[in-house]
Amino acid sequence: MRDIRSAVYLMPLVALFTVCDPASAYIDPGSGLPFFSSLGYVIGILVAFFTGIFWFVRRHVLVLITKVFKIWYLVLGSLAVIGLGIFIFMRISSPSPESAHNPKLIIIGMDGIDPALLEKYIGEGELPHFSRLSETGAYRRMSTVNPPQSPVAWSSFATGLNPGKHGIFDFIMRDPETYLPYLALNEIVPPKKFSLGKLEIPLGPPRALNRRKGTPFWSVTSRAGIPTSILLCPATFPPDTVTGEMLSGMGVPDLRGTEGTFSFYTTENPKEGKETGGEVFHIRFHDSQAEAVLPGPRDSADPSRSLSLPLSISIASDSATIKIAKKEITVTQNEWSPWIRITFSQGLFMRFHGIVRFYLKQLAPEFELYASPVNFDPYRPPFPISHPENFSRKLADEIGLYYTQGEPYDTWALNEGRLDDEAFLQQVRILSAEREKMFHRELNRFRDGILFFYFQMPDVIQHTFWRLIDPDHPLHHPGEAGTYGKVILECYQQMDQIVARTLDQIDDETIVIILSDHGFNTFRRAVHINSWLRDNGFLTLHRARNPEGRELFQDVDWSLTRAYATGFGGIYVNQRGRERNGIVSPGEDTEEIKNAIISGLAGLRDQETHPVRKVYRREEIFWGPYIDTAPDLFVGFYPGYRASWQTALGACPLPVIEDNLKKWSGDHLFDPDTVPAIFFMNRKLDHDCQPSILDIAPTVIDLFNLEYPEEIDGKSLREYMSP
Repeated sequence: MRDIRSAVYLMPLVALFTVCDPASAYIDPGSGLPFFSSLGYVIGILVAFFTGIFWFVRRHVLVLITKVFKIWYLVLGSLAVIGLGIFIFMRISSPSPESAHNPKLIIIGMDGIDPALLEKYIGEGELPHFSRLSETGAYRRMSTVNPPQSPVAWSSFATGLNPGKHGIFDFIMRDPETYLPYLALNEIVPPKKFSLGKLEIPLGPPRALNRRKGTPFWSVTSRAGIPTSILLCPATFPPDTVTGEMLSGMGVPDLRGTEGTFSFYTTENPKEGKETGGEVFHIRFHDSQAEAVLPGPRDSADPSRSLSLPLSISIASDSATIKIAKKEITVTQNEWSPWIRITFSQGLFMRFHGIVRFYLKQLAPEFELYASPVNFDPYRPPFPISHPENFSRKLADEIGLYYTQGEPYDTWALNEGRLDDEAFLQQVRILSAEREKMFHRELNRFRDGILFFYFQMPDVIQHTFWRLIDPDHPLHHPGEAGTYGKVILECYQQMDQIVARTLDQIDDETIVIILSDHGFNTFRRAVHINSWLRDNGFLTLHRARNPEGRELFQDVDWSLTRAYATGFGGIYVNQRGRERNGIVSPGEDTEEIKNAIISGLAGLRDQETHPVRKVYRREEIFWGPYIDTAPDLFVGFYPGYRASWQTALGACPLPVIEDNLKKWSGDHLFDPDTVPAIFFMNRKLDHDCQPSILDIAPTVIDLFNLEYPEEIDGKSLREYMSP
């Protein structure tokens, strides 16, 4: 009898612990559970709970009850059996992770993969796995956004919105109060300060804000409880909260708060002209020893100066030994160092943790040492770069230290000649190895839900080596083409191996989407839009100061200027009531200026060539609540021509058009119709399906049977997909 009683008492506890099994917490986020199914769980839990309580008080309560009601044991046992029975029934009849049949979705972003080049390589048999995917699934040329810039396109990818609704129109925008350019993706907001005499005490740390508006698809799926992991997607700094993991991508600055500022140490005499993208330190050796500094973040007490660390360099016959932050490392010529963890201190309590690596370019006849931009230390970043916050640390534990900067490739060092082609490709290979370790880690762990992973390498390789596949580029060199002419093909082949690894590892239920954000083409000639505006009477300089306008509009006479350009193709009317020194009245006068610029640029000639394909009014290509912050006009160039770097920063050199003599020789900042993206899927699509990058977010949301945000502009591709 005692054994029977014990068994009866234990039944509610078994039911309780079974109900609390974590696997039972799964709820199909697409269809949900019917009300009575949910109620059944509640009844089962309540019955199990209250009968379980009696286990602990049985000696005091049940003895009394059973003296009066001999049938109590039978009732108690029956309740336990009923509770357990209800639970078992619900487990069998309701959805589970195995029976819910929600899709498993992997999206791989390959920035800048060009359809024309891809199709050429497929036709030559160089990309067998892309070819396999196009034959067994679907391949399309996909329309991109206007303008076809990465931050704009990936923001539309994430939200399904046109730029007028997510508010990202360019890499660089301008403040109408100051006319000064700023980076469009995010901003660092300084903390409020408490003043005590001359002393200002910050009330908390600074904050990072993402300027992208709208609801990304991963927020929709995360709210529904769908496992969602997003790694390195542009426009994700600071990271969003997701039900899986997020590692921020394009938008994460270096420790100096820039997109990436390198340091270069040399005994060579200073070069003429401005250094772009880095800072050069001229050093002298005494007894094979030189002293320098490594600059770090801005000093919050005096923003005009930077914090720094002492740097000591000792040279031998074939190497250099670097001492910094109580660490010592030896680097041989033409070799990259491993990452070094460093800390900048300000006062007693403020610490800024970063990582840096060095490249010893040469020892003689002149000494040249390159230091990478100081990246955030993934173990202790000054701002969160992942969700959960410890994910960046966990990743470093598993794969080692890695680039955290949002745009990690040292392209400006290559442009400025501080790195040569071979050194740059070494860095590309280091970065590629880091990214593939991350991707393989995530792919091996993927079980359900959504995984997105982003590869930037195709974009960067084409930007910097297109000159070697374009014989008409001013920097094309047959000898260099013989050495590095297959670098772009090899990059595409590396992406082909990513496709192979993915297809070989998934099951039949997993949907795979592979896409780029835009295509690519050659960049031979730079167009100085502000110079054209100057020469055609729309922009006026204080000519006594400088015959050609310097950056940041330093020499512009705003009292006589009717239009100006900032960013990579945007033109603004200097409008009264909007710009601080605006002179053009809104309405008819503004429209007259825009019409004159449109017709004037349509007639622009470069010998026998038309550089401009079309000039777009903002209302033609944008709609939504943020359209008023967009440029008034956008210039769509033919491939071969692009807005110059000087235009982006508000300068106007003397010529209007000149050769592009940077190794940054390929681009996508052309009219969007000339640089479509790619779209692959391992499902067949109807022949009339013509995807847009705006369609990806609604497709993801629809595949998981969720409701779109009301403002979404794209359409779901699900109706075009085969089962």
